[in-house]
Amino acid sequence: MKKIKSYVLLESLSRVELKRFNDFINYSVKAGESQIKNLWAVIYSVQHNKFDIEKGSRFSRKTFSDFTKQIEKFLLLKNLERDTFSSIIFLSKELRQRKVNKYFEQQLKYIDSIKNQKNVKIYSDVLNRLRLNREELLLFKSRNDDSSIRRIQGERTRLTELLMIQNVLSEYCSNMLAGYRQEEKGEKFVSVKSAVAYIRKNHTVFKNKYPGIYSLYLFVNSSGRLSPKKNVDVLFEYLIENENKLSDDELQSGYEALILMLIGRLNSGDSKSIREFYDIIREISNRGILRRHEVIQSRLLPTFINIVLEFNNIPLAENLIQEFDSKMDEITRRPAVCLCRAMVECKKGNFLKAKKLLLQEKPHGFVQYVFNKTVLIIVYYELNELRNIYPMTDTIKHFLQRRTELKGLADNVLRFLKYVNKLARVKKNNGKGIQNLYQLASDEKLFFHRPWILEKYKELSN
Repeated sequence: MKKIKSYVLLESLSRVELKRFNDFINYSVKAGESQIKNLWAVIYSVQHNKFDIEKGSRFSRKTFSDFTKQIEKFLLLKNLERDTFSSIIFLSKELRQRKVNKYFEQQLKYIDSIKNQKNVKIYSDVLNRLRLNREELLLFKSRNDDSSIRRIQGERTRLTELLMIQNVLSEYCSNMLAGYRQEEKGEKFVSVKSAVAYIRKNHTVFKNKYPGIYSLYLFVNSSGRLSPKKNVDVLFEYLIENENKLSDDELQSGYEALILMLIGRLNSGDSKSIREFYDIIREISNRGILRRHEVIQSRLLPTFINIVLEFNNIPLAENLIQEFDSKMDEITRRPAVCLCRAMVECKKGNFLKAKKLLLQEKPHGFVQYVFNKTVLIIVYYELNELRNIYPMTDTIKHFLQRRTELKGLADNVLRFLKYVNKLARVKKNNGKGIQNLYQLASDEKLFFHRPWILEKYKELSN
């Protein structure tokens, strides 16, 4: 019974939403649908504001199906209340079809006032604007109003161009974040190169009017134009300056591009970028940026936690895990949270607890796998289970050889595996052969878990 759709939907409602749904059911269900009300009265307790779906087992499948449609209707109306543009579009369509032209034109004036606001969110609104343009176009066609038809069609063209430019740049950033280097093959209606050139030509317009697109442009256009640190600074300053002008999805795209720049510097061996990355993570947390993200990619969480723990900021690490928790997909959330909690426990010195967490969930994806297995190696070392390290390093090496994405990260992990194998052998031989290893590792450019390797070499040297 618990697996039926109505249960899953009801479970997703908060306690406040359950109360509102109770009012919705009582006032929206038609007289001929009394069985739906009866079902709700049986499974829902007004006093405790809770439901028990199993109490409705005597009701038919059709009643449950009709009840599920009411829950879906409630969710749709709830979302429509928050979406101003969609509400306007539905109302405008009704006014046009009912030939209430006077009020339809009042709606258009109201929409123009919204469009002229400085904070208009281009990507969030553009599809709705195109739908709205259709209603305007149909009205003006019925009137043979050629000048208005041309104006609307021109606006539709400009909106479509903006949408395509943003999608092309966003796709490029997403591919880079996933580690896929893309080469544009064949002719494209809008290419990354042409989009960048167009924005560069209309630099002031995009910077002031379309901050979401401009933040993506700053990332895509960064290669070879400024120093790596300067690129990060320029984008970060722009995101902070335009924070209130950006929609939530645009803000997220901008910060993902910023994080990608920092990860690129880390993977290239730039040790100075660690401090900058840490400062930006703190700033993101302090400004509440993550709360404006509707979803967060789980592969970013281990990198955040790893950076924060290098500066021994355990409270921030635990806060980030909590903030990420509700923003990740269920499939990737559990292994990501278990992994990052294990990293925190490892930092606290609770190695048995960390080991249990690492073995609890199978890692999902390249980044989770790499962090899970390398942290597990650290745990094996700390628990003196050295015999488990060698086969684990071989397994990771074979895994990395089969994967082509995120090559910079893979190279850093391979250097870690090289040093941890040497470290384990030296520990097994009671410190024999440690003399040159510390200097060799300290001279090496940045690699995975480098601070931990140097710390363990120091311990064996004493």
